[in-house]
Amino acid sequence: MLFDNPQHLIQQAGETGATRLDLSSLGLTELPPGVDELTQLEALDLSDNKLSQLPSSLARLSRLKRLDLMLNRFEEVPPVLFCCSELEELYLGDNKIQRLPGAIATSSSSPGSPSALTSSPTCPRPWASSPSSPISISTATDSPACPMRWQA
Repeated sequence: MLFDNPQHLIQQAGETGATRLDLSSLGLTELPPGVDELTQLEALDLSDNKLSQLPSSLARLSRLKRLDLMLNRFEEVPPVLFCCSELEELYLGDNKIQRLPGAIATSSSSPGSPSALTSSPTCPRPWASSPSSPISISTATDSPACPMRWQA
């Protein structure tokens, strides 16, 4: 069926200028080619797949505000996410992540702000200090500074 074909969905999103793309529950093991070219995307749903990493090219999605990565196989927060300056909502639940970068929970920024992210060697952030050591997920979710919309 066409709605189960990721390439068709990506092509359709490109042709229509869609700001949302749902690639959930397709059994994806890697990000399909062409997603990184959809620079108009504001919301991307990659939940319920078999993803364990994201390519650095995902940083091209400069308007991305919401990213759902729930029910995948991530063992760490994908580093490319630190390059997504507009990202406000990130869903990482039901993955294999044991630890979060410390700045996600220790930032003094307001909840939901992308400035809750720390620097990355490949994508330095002017608002971030030095990279912090990781903290456990339980610590992050119990912290009042942890953005509520960043679900882990």
